[in-house]
Amino acid sequence: MMVRGREDAAVVLANRARELARPVAAPTPAVPMIEVLCFSLGAERFGLDTGFVREIARSAELTRVPGAPQVIAGLSAVRGDILAAVDLTALIPVPRPPGPFSWIIVCGTAQAEFGLLADTVENVATIPVSQLLEPPRPGGLAHSVARDGLVVLDAAALISDSRLFIDYRTP
Repeated sequence: MMVRGREDAAVVLANRARELARPVAAPTPAVPMIEVLCFSLGAERFGLDTGFVREIARSAELTRVPGAPQVIAGLSAVRGDILAAVDLTALIPVPRPPGPFSWIIVCGTAQAEFGLLADTVENVATIPVSQLLEPPRPGGLAHSVARDGLVVLDAAALISDSRLFIDYRTP
């Protein structure tokens, strides 16, 4: 728009001032959301809060640990860190064909603590908390279930689960 004179400039400025002086619409309330990394074990889909995911890597050969519980599939080297590789199917009954896992999801709070083994890693999804349903068995490792069947794991419960720790002091 081209301004021709002082009167035109005054009209343009007055219109801008009116536009800027309009009351701001009330903000819509924020919808609580959860961001999860989606992965699969067999035909079952899981989600893990991205706040607990440090990185994702291709699963390398695992070194078995004698005397380790079944949940510890072995040890894996990821970027120089030696991590316990956790097989969730030992904690959550999920039918899965035998064979190696393709991915390791490095989990932890402040640092890498262990790796979760996965068949596929799909994507990161943002899910409204209102879309989550109670898990079929409260108190387990499932935090909730999304309407599409995605089982959202309770990452804090998983990281602190005593079955993931080996205590050689006990007989």
